[in-house]
Amino acid sequence: MDEASVIQQEIYLGVVIDRAARRVTLMASAAGGMEIEEVARTTPEKLLKLQVDPFIGLRDYQARQIAYFLKLPAELIRDFTTIARGLYDCFMACDASLAEINPLVITGDGKLLAVDGKIVVDDNGLFRRPDLAAMRDVDEEAPAETESRKHDLTYIKLDGEIGCMVNGAGLAMTTMDIVNLFGGSPANFLDIGGGANAERVAAALRIILADPNVKAVLFNIFGGITRCDEVAKGILAAVREVPTQIPMVVRLVGTNEEEAAPFWTALYRPADGQHAGRSGGHGGGGRQGEAYVPLPPPEPIIYKPRKRRTGRKPATARKPAAASRKKATAKAASRKPAAKKATAKAASRKKPAAAKKTTAKVAVRPETRRVAQDEQKVMEKTS
Repeated sequence: MDEASVIQQEIYLGVVIDRAARRVTLMASAAGGMEIEEVARTTPEKLLKLQVDPFIGLRDYQARQIAYFLKLPAELIRDFTTIARGLYDCFMACDASLAEINPLVITGDGKLLAVDGKIVVDDNGLFRRPDLAAMRDVDEEAPAETESRKHDLTYIKLDGEIGCMVNGAGLAMTTMDIVNLFGGSPANFLDIGGGANAERVAAALRIILADPNVKAVLFNIFGGITRCDEVAKGILAAVREVPTQIPMVVRLVGTNEEEAAPFWTALYRPADGQHAGRSGGHGGGGRQGEAYVPLPPPEPIIYKPRKRRTGRKPATARKPAAASRKKATAKAASRKPAAKKATAKAASRKKPAAAKKTTAKVAVRPETRRVAQDEQKVMEKTS
């Protein structure tokens, strides 16, 4: 045990992954000893974030920059640099997602002391660190998370009432958003992954049904690598093993979708003669001895057209196209006689002008007229 010491100042120092910047980031604050999230929300000016280049690592000048921000005494800067670099090296060596010292205190005799610390190791990196995997304490974990890890499932418990089983993280997030959009609240995030078999599906459903807050279960499976008949077989096995009256809505689309249909009948007519469960997605009712009756198809969703922003009239107020063409043709026909009259008037105006040019009289002098008359008389006598 460490001996008690007088604390002059508490400091926060942590290393995290900034996914937006895609860099390892050092965070430091002089307001140590409390939740760093609260400091970032209330007094962000007291928090320093320093990104580290993954190719060169944390440099001494960066550690000194943090020390200057924390206003540490000059005699403690060297020790602080050693602690900061050691924390960064530990973070990288353990494939961690978080490594922090909170608080890092300045004792009464002017020394730095790490009073408490925390490291969160990324599960995806445990295959490289079997020594860390052997230190796992399952008693500190939720039973559902321990069970999901055994079957290679990604499970996160939430506070809602609708259990969700989906294949693919993107489709799972979209399904949760849709549930929230329509007023529901998801009870979990559960990704069965690609190529899930019936055993994995049955284990996933058992985990969901073990949550006392779950009041309904939604299956949203897109059968690409995952086969729909394997998923249906797993659902049937889990419902027979853990009988429940919780309503279930099942959506299976893709590979072997048609082969999965007989399994829904088995939910109402099981081999042992007992009611196995109830499915809201592919059938209703379902007492012992009753025939399987599928639910009617859902009513189509009718979308109302958006209002036009222009000043045009709606389609219902416009005249039919055929009527508008006839009216246009009648107008064109009524304009033709007027066009003929206009053409005739123009022609009558041009003709007199041309006649004036051809019949115009030329003024002749009297002497010239007499000479012409004498020449004509001579020609008559000679002829």
